[in-house]
Amino acid sequence: MHWILTRRLSHKFLLIGFLVVLMLGVPSMLFLERAWTGLAQLDREVAGLAPAQALTALARQTAQHRGLANGLLNGDDKVADARTAAADKAQTLQTELQRALAVFGDAALTERATRLGTEQAALVQAVQARALAAPESFARHTALIDAQLALLYDLTRSAKLVLHPAPAGY
Repeated sequence: MHWILTRRLSHKFLLIGFLVVLMLGVPSMLFLERAWTGLAQLDREVAGLAPAQALTALARQTAQHRGLANGLLNGDDKVADARTAAADKAQTLQTELQRALAVFGDAALTERATRLGTEQAALVQAVQARALAAPESFARHTALIDAQLALLYDLTRSAKLVLHPAPAGY
């Protein structure tokens, strides 16, 4: 303790100032780093909302098309116009999904969505040409919807919308 008594007053204040900066600076930096991480996560979550909404709407529309196609393939010609409208809306939603995924920026998810869109277009054409039996159409639609929902889950994981690190995020 004797060494501090021999120091000049300006050095004592400089030492006190250094200790204050050290004691406040380290916790402040830890807090700011945690806040920055939270903001980055929030940005990723917000970016994932638009493609998740588009994919949910597309899966819902595919399910509606499945029912209408089943009716058409079982001989109910009254649903032909509604099925065509559902197919057109599904194509529009597929385009919106592609656009939203391009903004999101995950190439693997975009490529999977493109493959699903191609599969859906082929299925719509097969139903339009009545080249499928109703049970086969139903099974292919169901497999397509399952693949869309699996893509939705992978999208929400990539966007960090599931398995949120903070309990307050739920």
